[in-house]
Amino acid sequence: MVPTERSDVFDLRALLTPIAADEFLRRDYGRRFVHVPGRPGKFAALLPWPVLNQILEEHRLEPPRLRLTREGKPVPAEKWVSSQPNRRKGGSAIPRLNSAALTRELREGATLVLDNVDELHRPVRRMAEALERLFHVRVQVNSYAGFRTSHGFDLHWDDHDVFILQLSGRKHWKVYGMTRRFPLASDVEAATEPPTEALWEGLLEDGDLLYIPRLVARRGAAR
Repeated sequence: MVPTERSDVFDLRALLTPIAADEFLRRDYGRRFVHVPGRPGKFAALLPWPVLNQILEEHRLEPPRLRLTREGKPVPAEKWVSSQPNRRKGGSAIPRLNSAALTRELREGATLVLDNVDELHRPVRRMAEALERLFHVRVQVNSYAGFRTSHGFDLHWDDHDVFILQLSGRKHWKVYGMTRRFPLASDVEAATEPPTEALWEGLLEDGDLLYIPRLVARRGAAR
């Protein structure tokens, strides 16, 4: 693994600096959330805005891999995806992004979500591979882009640990306590309601990182 963030690969040590990775693994991993203050531009090289725009222009992306959400609800795809006739006999219509409609939805507060961005941009893929070698699990990287203060998702928990990297701008987060210990997507019983008081609330600034284990609930909104 590469030891510093000056490398072109972000491994765990580069992501967590100035916190020591060994200390994080011993004290925090799988146990509690961690907020790591960074510096502006720390993660900017992973997925710059021009690269995201290029990905949207050059790849045929459609829901559910690419989707919009606003205030915890999905934005219907027909509002921002157009259909192009297929010249092949019997072929289904080809979805195309309507760039003007997509931009309008983002300006009105929608959050753009792109799953598996590690498959589309090499620096992100190399970061994912470095984490996979350490944790011995499949690492998936999703990107979230929003321009307004509305939140994309309501309060929720995931069945996997999450590293949140603030590539640019800022986002307001609320982190709540445990719903259940080590939840799974296939759990039979519904998760209990999280505590009403947030464990942590604050702004994630450009270059900051937030680690959230799967037993903790959270919600974020752009600022």
